[in-house]
Amino acid sequence: MIDGVIQRFEFTLELSWKAIKHYLNSEGLNEALAPRSTIRIAFKIGLIENGDIWMQMIDDRNLTSHTYSEVTAKEIYTRIADIYASEIKDVLNNLKKITS
Repeated sequence: MIDGVIQRFEFTLELSWKAIKHYLNSEGLNEALAPRSTIRIAFKIGLIENGDIWMQMIDDRNLTSHTYSEVTAKEIYTRIADIYASEIKDVLNNLKKITS
């Protein structure tokens, strides 16, 4: 189960930062090229409230993509359930509000 949640997290995070990047580009903020620069700009303009959490999400996604440790997987799983899922929902809801 943990592996499945982590895999969905990786996929969802990828889609989320790309959706943010698309929005920023539509607003003329074309300097957002990679996940970290996209998150920094989104935080700067107030689209994301918790920039540090998003940076941690990127770090965790990189960990899960390149290495596997059961201990690390459980820690990341806990962060997904306790923190990351609601952060992603909040930003996507913000995007829906401002683009509707």
